[in-house]
Amino acid sequence: MFLESNTSSEEAKRDGNESRDALPVVFALTGSTSRLIYESTKSSGHHRVVIIGHGEHNSLASAMSARARLDADGVWRWVFHCGEPSSTECAVTSESYKSNGSRLEATGL
Repeated sequence: MFLESNTSSEEAKRDGNESRDALPVVFALTGSTSRLIYESTKSSGHHRVVIIGHGEHNSLASAMSARARLDADGVWRWVFHCGEPSSTECAVTSESYKSNGSRLEATGL
């Protein structure tokens, strides 16, 4: 399931609640999104999450910040890094999770 990109706490919480039955795979599209990733994961009650960051727009820093916050709460988290959001590497990573029934959510501004 693909969800629309979210840019607010309300959207992040809504997306988390809509997809309680799937493993969340979250794209940190830009910087300053760690709070949204955290809120989406925690509001849904997920105990694990995959976070994908890329090399532009401070995305990886947000992914790592979200990882640290979730780690402190005992949430299992895995961070993937791909060079550019449009790269084959990002596409292959997201497609592999999509084929396993995970939910994909883009978080950014």
